[in-house]
Amino acid sequence: MKKLFLVDICGTLYRENTTFLFLDNFFGSSDKCITRKNITLKIINKIMLVLFRFDLIKFYSLKRLKGISQETLYVEAAKICRSKLTENIGIHKFIDLKKQDGYDIVLVSATIDPVASYISSSLGIRCISSQLKYDNDKCLGVLEDDIFFTKHKKVSDLLLKYDLVEMITDNKTDLPLCQKCNRFYGVSYSKKDAHFWSENGAFKVYEL
Repeated sequence: MKKLFLVDICGTLYRENTTFLFLDNFFGSSDKCITRKNITLKIINKIMLVLFRFDLIKFYSLKRLKGISQETLYVEAAKICRSKLTENIGIHKFIDLKKQDGYDIVLVSATIDPVASYISSSLGIRCISSQLKYDNDKCLGVLEDDIFFTKHKKVSDLLLKYDLVEMITDNKTDLPLCQKCNRFYGVSYSKKDAHFWSENGAFKVYEL
């Protein structure tokens, strides 16, 4: 029997939103991306996400990468992630158990490719991620492929190759993909989120 275990990155393997962890550290603590703590902006962004599936804050934050070489982004992402990421140790151990049980492990994350490349390489696990757009090695400051809302479509062909598919995630927008799996696990940082995962059929909820 061929078995697949899909793993989200941000908030699941690691506590941080890895894209913004990279951006905040790359541009410096005094130059936070689009002042994400601004309450009005957060409300507008949430409305845009719900109505149009458009992340305004991420869109304008990534624009600041325009003109930076792909090599620089990959090198700096590795440095930042190596020193700044906070592992959810229990989730890492759980994934190791799945690997020992014969599952193929694949990371599926909307994080940007410089970050995904480092995490994939450091863990020795294949990763499917969003991709920045480049031209002649220079970042254009936009996403060529954003899989935040389309993970279930991105891996649809992959799922057909397996007899048993499972997933673990903290991301509610992953629910369409979770529902394509034979079993899925939720990761929660609040009672409200734990209820969401339980209510929607999670086999187990890991409360962090």
